[in-house]
Amino acid sequence: MGTFLEQALLLEQDDFIKRIKIATKKTATSIVGEVIDPNKLDLAEKRHKLGYQILNGDMSKIFAEAIVSANTSINENSTDSDLEFMASTVFNDIAGVKITEQ
Repeated sequence: MGTFLEQALLLEQDDFIKRIKIATKKTATSIVGEVIDPNKLDLAEKRHKLGYQILNGDMSKIFAEAIVSANTSINENSTDSDLEFMASTVFNDIAGVKITEQ
């Protein structure tokens, strides 16, 4: 488990941020391709909106900050699968999805 300082220093590593960028783009691609549940339109709208924002821009730093805050075990040696899992895990939070919308 990393200290807050170790987590903060991790956010300054270019290679780590690049890996987060790929993890978030991969996650966003999957989400944009999801079938919309007509009973959960608010959820779909928020997830798809964020997905398109990621695909058309760079939100790597925002996701990196959320990922290391949510899981202090994440470090420069974490696997790509770990980073992709965490990108997916924090996606709804960053999209502003409320628990009642899930």
